[in-house]
Amino acid sequence: MKVAATSRLVSRASSQQCAYGRTFLASFVVVSCNVGATSILAYDIVMHTAPAVLSGNSSNRQQQCVLFCFTVDRPNAPGPPVVSEVHSTSCIVSYEPLLYDCGGGPVSYRLERRTPGPDSEWIKVSDTPVTDLQCIVDNLTPATEYEFRVAAVNKHRMSEFSLVSPKILTAERPDIDKPGLPEVIDVTGTSVCLQWTAPSSDGGTDITEYMLMYGTSEAMDYIIVPADVNMETLISYTIRNTLQANTKYRFAVAAVNSQGQGPWSDMINDVQTYTGIRSNTREQYWFIPIEMYVNR
Repeated sequence: MKVAATSRLVSRASSQQCAYGRTFLASFVVVSCNVGATSILAYDIVMHTAPAVLSGNSSNRQQQCVLFCFTVDRPNAPGPPVVSEVHSTSCIVSYEPLLYDCGGGPVSYRLERRTPGPDSEWIKVSDTPVTDLQCIVDNLTPATEYEFRVAAVNKHRMSEFSLVSPKILTAERPDIDKPGLPEVIDVTGTSVCLQWTAPSSDGGTDITEYMLMYGTSEAMDYIIVPADVNMETLISYTIRNTLQANTKYRFAVAAVNSQGQGPWSDMINDVQTYTGIRSNTREQYWFIPIEMYVNR
C-alpha cells in the first residue's frame, strides 16, 4: 500500500553516555503519515559510537526502526439539540460544542430533521457542513410537528447521532401582507442602505421584526432587523461589514409577528458593491416579483 508521507531529519551532535559507558552520537528521521483514520509515526534511529564517527568505521553502527500507530477515534455524540424561535416555516436549532474531538481536528455538525411518524425519514438540513453552534432551519410547513438530531464530524469520522430533540409545532401561517419593494438609498463600498414600506396589514398582531434576505446568484443569507411597534411605515436598514466588494447582490424583506413570518417582498436585483468608499446614491436597479414564504 502506498501512502503519502512527510519527513524531517533531526541530528544531535552532542555526545551522549550509554548504559555501558561508551560515548555515542545519534541521529534520527521522523516520518509521519495518515492512512484513513490511522496516524503512523516511524522513527529511524542510527547510533554511532564515538570512535566509529571519528575514524569513519561503520562496524560499530547500530540502527533501529520504531513504528507507532494510533487510530483517530470518532467524536463523542453531542447532546440533544435545543429548538427556539419557532415560526410558521422556520426555527433556530442550537447545540453544545464538543469538549474533545478525539484527535480528528476541527469539528463540524450534521443536523437532520423529520416529521414524527412510523414511516418518516431523516432529512439533512444543509448539504454543507455546519460549523456554527446554531442553525436557522427554513422551508418548514406551517402547523406541522418536527424533531431534530445532530452529529459531530471531524476530518476522519462522524459521531453517533444525538438524542432526538423534543417535538416542536410550527405556527399557523400568519395573515401578513408583504412589505414594499426594498429601495437602495445608498451604496458606499460594501455598505448598502435599504428602505422599504411596512405591510398594509399585520394580520392583527404587531410586527416584531423583519427578515432581510440578501445574496448572490449562488447563495442567500438572512439578517434579522428588529422592529419598534412605534416605528413609522417607512423602514430603513444599512448592511455593514457583511457584503463582499465588487459583487452584485439581490435583496428582499419579510415581516414577522408572534405568529410567524409573512410573504417576501418583491426582490431587487443587481445591486453592485465596490472596493473602498466609493459612493453610489439612488442608482436604478431592476426587480422581479417573487412568491415565497419563510426561507429562514
